[in-house]
Amino acid sequence: MKCIVLAGGRGDRLWPLSRKNYPKQFISLDGSHSIFQDTIARNMAYCDEFVVVTNREYQFIVENQLKAFQGLTWRLVLEEEARKTTAAILLACLEFPLSELIFIVPSDHLIQGEAYKDAINEAGVLAREGNLVTFGMPVRTADTRYGYICCNGNHVEKFVEKPDGAQAQKYLQDSRYLINSGLFLFRNGDFLQEVRLHSPEILGACERAFEDKLIEKGK
Repeated sequence: MKCIVLAGGRGDRLWPLSRKNYPKQFISLDGSHSIFQDTIARNMAYCDEFVVVTNREYQFIVENQLKAFQGLTWRLVLEEEARKTTAAILLACLEFPLSELIFIVPSDHLIQGEAYKDAINEAGVLAREGNLVTFGMPVRTADTRYGYICCNGNHVEKFVEKPDGAQAQKYLQDSRYLINSGLFLFRNGDFLQEVRLHSPEILGACERAFEDKLIEKGK
């Protein structure tokens, strides 16, 4: 399984510790590893290669922090300018065969507990059956900063992007709703097919950018 790590965020939510030129994912909160390094370490047991998508201005920060992991197989996808999440994921996915399992993880999450391992194992089974898997977190407060997933068992019924306060309060009291974690797991070909069906213009733009990159490499 390949792990795509989204590490291009600006870190606005942890100001003043986090700054534009050194956002929160690269900061150590406990005096040892950064949140980004914890993300890599947490997923090494499940993934045999890591693709870090980040802004070009963070290239040397990422490379320096990855030196802590001996024997780790990794590469960078550097964005000249910030793109939306879908485009960042697509550019990385185009690097891999259609049959490959892809695990998408943000670089700024703090996750603990055995439930994480169990969730990945279950998601892997679902992904191999052709499902696109998203991970939800229990709603603890009526938070308007995140998206919400409405689910029935393992089936996602709808997604709500950053609701207002009244909606968020309703979701807090409704057990069908989970906060969207930003983690996804799928078979590459299944994901690309869905994007081709629903957002062909985004996929086309990413494919052209990917081809341009290959041509540039060949010069």
